Amino acid sequence: MHENKARVFIAIPFPSDQRPLISSWMEKAKKKISFKRWVHRDDLHITLQFLGDTPAELLPSIRKKLHLLVQEKPPFSLLLTGLGFFGKKEAPRVLWGAVDGVEDSFKQLFTLRQKVVQSMEEIGFQPEERPYRPHLTLARHYMEGEAPFPPLHELERGIPPFPASKEAPLPFLVNEIILYKTHFGQTPMYEVLDRFPLKGPSSPHQ
Repeated sequence: MHENKARVFIAIPFPSDQRPLISSWMEKAKKKISFKRWVHRDDLHITLQFLGDTPAELLPSIRKKLHLLVQEKPPFSLLLTGLGFFGKKEAPRVLWGAVDGVEDSFKQLFTLRQKVVQSMEEIGFQPEERPYRPHLTLARHYMEGEAPFPPLHELERGIPPFPASKEAPLPFLVNEIILYKTHFGQTPMYEVLDRFPLKGPSSPHQ
């Protein structure tokens, strides 16, 4: 990557006080489930928009847009509701925690994401064409040589259950968005470039 560019993205951080719960499960799971890379607990996040290799001179404009955007957006709650994956069922590309919410709060997530995308489009970043599927990435690239990836309902045999399910969801608070920079080969891999607390008036339903 050229020196004056940074690979950046905008995301919701998973709350620091709840990361140990997920991290503890991942530490046990990685002994039984063979993925090439498990996410460091400080890197747990829900992506809003990936911006890619970004010229350094655009970072002030990105910061300004995000600073303005959060003035109107209130904090809201979401839910983790279990596990899912992207890719082939025998060898998933990504293992993730499913993100959901009660109707109003889930709507707020998509509204926030839409506002981020619109703001970034104003300074030249094109939105992705594929539908937005919010999730909490846990691991990447299942190693097929070990054994076929087990069905999700069998995944937790021999390890504790994931600390969230549809029957017992794990609520968490969204009260900021972060501009992250990627450092490949480092652990944690993502550097916080700036934080943007959600400052809008709270909804009476929150």
